[in-house]
Amino acid sequence: MERFSVPPLNHGSPKKVTILGFDGVRSLDLTGPLEALTAAKAGASGERTAPCYAVRIVGIIKKSLTTESGLILTTHKTIRGKFDIETVIIPGGQGLHKEEVHRRMVTWLTTHSRQIRRIVAVSDGIYPLAQSGLIDGRRVATHWKIAKHVAQKFPSVRVDQTASFIKDGPFYTSGGGTHSIEMILALIEEDFGRLVALSVARELVMRLRPFGDRDNFADQFQFDSGPEDRLADLPAWIGA
Repeated sequence: MERFSVPPLNHGSPKKVTILGFDGVRSLDLTGPLEALTAAKAGASGERTAPCYAVRIVGIIKKSLTTESGLILTTHKTIRGKFDIETVIIPGGQGLHKEEVHRRMVTWLTTHSRQIRRIVAVSDGIYPLAQSGLIDGRRVATHWKIAKHVAQKFPSVRVDQTASFIKDGPFYTSGGGTHSIEMILALIEEDFGRLVALSVARELVMRLRPFGDRDNFADQFQFDSGPEDRLADLPAWIGA
């Protein structure tokens, strides 16, 4: 049974995107999608262009936050305020696993789910979304390091351990790093067409890929170190 009501998409104004923020958020999970969405512009009239998206960062607990890498950000408001919701992005990060942050995010998602047209989860941003029950029975992608754990913890969720990013109904999920930006490029193409998405991809020196695409780079065995890697580290160790 479809539990998620999808409001109609408004084509007359910039599409509203909310990125949830919290202390300990992973910088790239937040700023990567933010930069891609901000770079998306379409023709308005004559030679002018207009932004495709109105993006705001909304704090889970407070308006100021510090990322995992020490970047200090000020959000537009917190989830206690009222604002229009169209697309929501949940970035990952260690702070997401703090009990209060996790609980508030799950509660907010379940309370507002019928008002949100799309929910996007990056890397371990999948945890509160899965906890909410909104993606039961859905196919999702996440970071290769946590894919098995997510599958074990949430058996009702169908975790694809090889896809870089996936769309299943109104839910968009991806691995970490540049996969989140590639997913946003695919979302931009879905909203505004290939030319706009290609323009953003060129600016960010990225490539357009379809939802469900697989990337051999995501193979966790490629990250295992072998004897050659340890020997390559030997000169640096001797120098130290």
